[in-house]
Amino acid sequence: MSLADKAGVVVFSRILTTVVDLTTAVALVRILPKEEFGVISYILVIYTSVRVFATLGFPDSIFYFFERVGVGARRALAFQTAGLLGALALVGAAVMVGVALFAETLLPGWSAENVQAVEQLLPLIALVVLLEVPSWPFDNLMLASDRQVDAAWFQILTSLTRFFGLLGPLWLGYGLVVGMWGLVAYAVTRFVGAFWWTLRVLPPKTEPLPAGFAKEQVRFSVPLGL
Repeated sequence: MSLADKAGVVVFSRILTTVVDLTTAVALVRILPKEEFGVISYILVIYTSVRVFATLGFPDSIFYFFERVGVGARRALAFQTAGLLGALALVGAAVMVGVALFAETLLPGWSAENVQAVEQLLPLIALVVLLEVPSWPFDNLMLASDRQVDAAWFQILTSLTRFFGLLGPLWLGYGLVVGMWGLVAYAVTRFVGAFWWTLRVLPPKTEPLPAGFAKEQVRFSVPLGL
C-alpha cells in the first residue's frame, strides 16, 4: 500500500467510528424515556471522563517509544503500557464505585428510582473501564507496526460491538442494566482481541526493556495526557 492509501484507511475508519458514536447518541435519545436518558447520560459522562484521565498520554506514547526499543522488546512495551494503564483503570474504577456508594448524597434532586439506577449501573461501567483502558494503546501499536488495515478493522469492529452491545438490549426493551452488561461484553471482546493480536503479531520477547524505562514512559506520558 502507498502512504496515501494507508492514511486513507486510517481516516476512513475514524470517520466511520465517529459516525457510529454520533448515531449511538441519537439512538439513545430516540429509544429511552426522558428520565432513563438522564441516567444513562450521567453514567456515560462519568465513564468518558474517567477513561480520559485513566489513559492520560500512554496510548500516544507508543508512537514515541516503539522505534526506540529493539524488535525483541516491543511485546514487553505493549504489556508494560497495558499494565500502567491497568493501574490507572483501577483507580478510575474505584472512583466510580465511590460515586455509586454516595449517589444519594451527590444527587439530592433525583428520584429514589433514578438514584438506585445510578447505584446499579456505575459498578458495571467501572468493570468496563477496568477491561477497556488497558487495551486502549493496541490500536496505536497496530499503526506503529505498519498494520493500518488491522488498526482500521480493530477500530470499526470494536465500535460496532460497543454500538450493538449497548443499543441492542435497549431496542429489544430489556432496560439499562442489560444494556450495561452489553457494554461489559464489548469490553471483554476488545480486551481479548487486543491481547490476541499482540501475541499473534508482535515478536516474542527476546530482550528486556532498558533500565528505568517505565519511569521514562511515565515522565513522557503524564504531562502529555494532562
